[in-house]
Amino acid sequence: MTPMPPKEERPDLYDDNDFTDRERPKMDHLKARFAEQMKVARLQQTLPAAEPVAAPTPSPVNESLALRRAGNIEAAIKLLYDAWSTNLADTGVATTLATMLAETEQFERAERVFQRALAASPDDDTLQINYATFLGHSGRHAEAAPALRRAAARYTRELQRHVKAQPTDPAAEHLRKLATCDCNLARVHLARGDTGFARDLAEKWLVFDGVCHSACDVIGLCINAEDGDWIAECGQHHAEQRAAPAMVAELIEAAAGNDNAAALEVLRICDEALQYLHFDWLAAVPDCAKVVAAAMKIAGELPYCEVGPMGFRVSDALERSASGASSAETR
Repeated sequence: MTPMPPKEERPDLYDDNDFTDRERPKMDHLKARFAEQMKVARLQQTLPAAEPVAAPTPSPVNESLALRRAGNIEAAIKLLYDAWSTNLADTGVATTLATMLAETEQFERAERVFQRALAASPDDDTLQINYATFLGHSGRHAEAAPALRRAAARYTRELQRHVKAQPTDPAAEHLRKLATCDCNLARVHLARGDTGFARDLAEKWLVFDGVCHSACDVIGLCINAEDGDWIAECGQHHAEQRAAPAMVAELIEAAAGNDNAAALEVLRICDEALQYLHFDWLAAVPDCAKVVAAAMKIAGELPYCEVGPMGFRVSDALERSASGASSAETR
């Protein structure tokens, strides 16, 4: 038996001349791919072993909120005090601590926390608006109103600069801050008995995602103070295309029934709301979404000429809402 030649003298296993012109490009591709794989393998052998990834450290704010949800707010306050004592510049911890102190009517301690935090971070916008909100909630309306007006003016200027610099950006964060100022200032005016001005401040935010709930709460308080008709107000706002999701939900639940006419009325209200609430508002009112889904099931038995294209629009909205809820649960 003929011995195998040494490695350096060993001929190629395949000679290019063994392949036809049609086969050669494929073999060239396989050779290049194999060479790339070998290069990667050699590189991996030279890399150091991966360091084990440490589990993320839970934040004091999240831990305290979990304790609060469990009903142990005193333990939550102690945890936040301990965390804040090591870092007075942590405005998130300071704000959460002051808020929980205010919830337990420890207003003087909350005031001291806010003052120390403001001294450490005087330019923190979020801290300033939280302090102004605290003033309003603790009944210090004379101090809260000018603070909230100053904050609203500052956010308006910031929003104008942002829109000028980035005209296509939705500026959601700037709008949220401005809306928070307006809704909290509306509560101050409501506490003073000025429901008209409170309405003016809150109504413009009824159709904005993220702040519509707060604005709707203010409007509800105004209606109660005026002994108004909540359902009638909801219908008026809907007709003017400026009803919050909770208002639309009230109209839908009032119209709901087991007959065809009621189902079509529910779909009509929902379809109209889709024209001006440009976000997944059904996810904000899950009980209402169930009512709409039940109406959709009844309408599914009706001929197309009675339901029309609104059936497709409402069905699509229900699917988006359901998929969004599923994604939130998996996260």
